[in-house]
Amino acid sequence: MRGLHLRDPIRLAILLVSLFGLLVLSVEAGRGSGGAQAASHGSGRNALRSTLSARESGRQAPDLLRLKPRKLLPNGASQVRIAGALYQLGGTDAHGLSGSVLETTDGRTFTRVARLPTPVRNAAIATIGDKIYLFGGKVANGRKTADIQEYDIGTERAVVAGYLPRLTSGGAAAFRDGVGYLLTRGRLYVIHP
Repeated sequence: MRGLHLRDPIRLAILLVSLFGLLVLSVEAGRGSGGAQAASHGSGRNALRSTLSARESGRQAPDLLRLKPRKLLPNGASQVRIAGALYQLGGTDAHGLSGSVLETTDGRTFTRVARLPTPVRNAAIATIGDKIYLFGGKVANGRKTADIQEYDIGTERAVVAGYLPRLTSGGAAAFRDGVGYLLTRGRLYVIHP
């Protein structure tokens, strides 16, 4: 994989709007999974309209704004819903940095299906096909990493698939038409798997 810095402001604006919809859906989808967040491709306009309407009228905001994370699950973990299951990768728990890839279908029972080659927290996450990608994140010493990690649902195997041009953590990621986009710290990277 290779990463490129994109400087086209029109594409950046389109991606920002798409990613904002992705993030709103992330919170909305988490509502049905016991507080866990799930990335989803599509538009979050209805959730956003509902939230804005509630704020403007002074009514109580919808439940999707009052989510509480499950205390037993790792903090800073990256989560995504794919193939009928919720996957949670990395994060920190009571024992420190976790390299676990956890899977659940009910939001209550989690099974460790793999270990990440580089345990991270606060990594951006996106899916394409039956593969989950983690972009960057923070490692055990608190420093950022440039790793692009790939977890394959079919083989239950996690590998380092490539590297970003810079160390990074956080941000938002999505795939569209086979191309990955990572927006972090004001930079947009285009990823070709």
